[in-house]
Amino acid sequence: MRPIRKVVVSTLAASALGASLAPIASAQVIVESPTAFTPANATLISDWWWLRTTSASATWTFSADGVRSARTSTVYLQFAPLVTNGVNGGSGYARSIKVIIRGTSAVPSIVRTSTTFASLYNPFRPRLTEDTRGIGYQTYGYASVFSSIWRPSPLPPKAATIYSPKYIAVTIQWTTGYHVAVNRDAVHLVYATP
Repeated sequence: MRPIRKVVVSTLAASALGASLAPIASAQVIVESPTAFTPANATLISDWWWLRTTSASATWTFSADGVRSARTSTVYLQFAPLVTNGVNGGSGYARSIKVIIRGTSAVPSIVRTSTTFASLYNPFRPRLTEDTRGIGYQTYGYASVFSSIWRPSPLPPKAATIYSPKYIAVTIQWTTGYHVAVNRDAVHLVYATP
């Protein structure tokens, strides 16, 4: 018996084949790079800032101009840092990181903060304890950004003033455990627009 193959046909190809397809709903997905990146008390090695002491952290700042028009429940931070088990560590390690998200409005000057955790998944195998020279360190993860951070909203009680964030700052702090390395491209703000 031959295996079943799944074939995906684009709308253009289907019309060329004489098939009729119903229109497909689509969304525009926006991937924003940070406007600023600030590591603190981290060690720079090969263009990566290593967070491996309790005072180490990194902050990415994003403009909130575009995200204010995002669809509800579609705003996420996408993470792609390196993780290893220690100095000159091995491959295949994953961990959870603490994420502090701040939305800051200009007028009035208000900061809204939320704290969450992101699980960093590492699909690389084998997991090794000895030095793999950076091979197998790459991890991936995400965290949802609550709408109270990015969505404009009236300020209580019945105020005419609107909270409208100008910037969204994302900070990760090293706690304990496996070492984490970041750079400017290790975090992106991703959302869908109508």
